[in-house]
Amino acid sequence: MDGNGWIKLHRQLKDHWLWKSEKRLKWWIDVLLTVNHSDTKVMVNGHLIECQKGQSIRSLSTWAKDWNVSKKAVRDYFKLLERDSIISLESVHFTTRITVCKYEDYQGQVNAKYTERKREVTQTRMIRIIRIIYLSFLMFLGKLFRATNEG
Repeated sequence: MDGNGWIKLHRQLKDHWLWKSEKRLKWWIDVLLTVNHSDTKVMVNGHLIECQKGQSIRSLSTWAKDWNVSKKAVRDYFKLLERDSIISLESVHFTTRITVCKYEDYQGQVNAKYTERKREVTQTRMIRIIRIIYLSFLMFLGKLFRATNEG
């Protein structure tokens, strides 16, 4: 993970059970910040492992170290998320693959059409404003030209 970019958080998160625990919420946001935003491959103990968008290849020990908790606490938390169909867990070559369920719904291009449409509307408005300014300038030049020719 390169530490660049951003994630989306929907306002509905405030109604979710994760919101009620500061620790669980922080860990969930860390999971979202850690999973890949594009497909890649990761080398783990000499094994090349595919890691798709919305997935992370990290050991439970690494998560535990990052969160300053026991490996059991991490496992219990991930199992809780898995039971609620928020993530899926998979053991892969001495590590764990976490897959955020519905990642595309939360972080994907769902809003791309809305953003594109908004951009088009903004561009259309800018073109209208430029046309108005241009026409106003032409009218000003026309009045100035007439005033110069009359006087």
